[in-house]
Amino acid sequence: PSSVDEDAFLLPMTPLQRRIWREDRARSGTSALNGAFRVEITGPLDTGILTQAIRLLGDRHEILKASCVVIDGEPQLVVRPGLLHELAVVDLSHFPVKEADAAAEQQCAEIAKRPFDLENGALGLFTLIRIEPERAILTLTFHQMIIDGWSVSLLLGELPQLYVSISENDPSRVPAPKLQFGDYAAWLEAA
Repeated sequence: PSSVDEDAFLLPMTPLQRRIWREDRARSGTSALNGAFRVEITGPLDTGILTQAIRLLGDRHEILKASCVVIDGEPQLVVRPGLLHELAVVDLSHFPVKEADAAAEQQCAEIAKRPFDLENGALGLFTLIRIEPERAILTLTFHQMIIDGWSVSLLLGELPQLYVSISENDPSRVPAPKLQFGDYAAWLEAA
């Protein structure tokens, strides 16, 4: 798209993001620029609370609601506050454990290879693969346009905190992030 929704706002791209954008355009339809991460979960898990935690994570970090837009020939990030992250659930718990484990590995590989459309939709995908009633894998797949190693460690640390705070009816317990990606991009641009 070349226009921005009324409730959306623009953020500048960093030099690295501009390079990633050009590379993505050259490799249209590829997953080469995806980052896939997984978390093994054991014990009781409420998928409704996990979905709420993922949505809250997206609300707390504007970059998770970003996609790309070209305005006057220049790529920019557009943040769409109304974008909701959903949790896809794949239930393999009805298979014998060995088969479920193998199918889960295959699912993780397939999810990691799904290409993102930089201009349309979310650049992150959350999938829960339930292997047994109290054992699952949570996959988080992002386009490199919105994530790096430091960001992933931040999100992976924050997500369980949000899950617990929501399950205890106290989502405000987790402090709000002090900075957003736009603050970092503005700092880089000024430097």
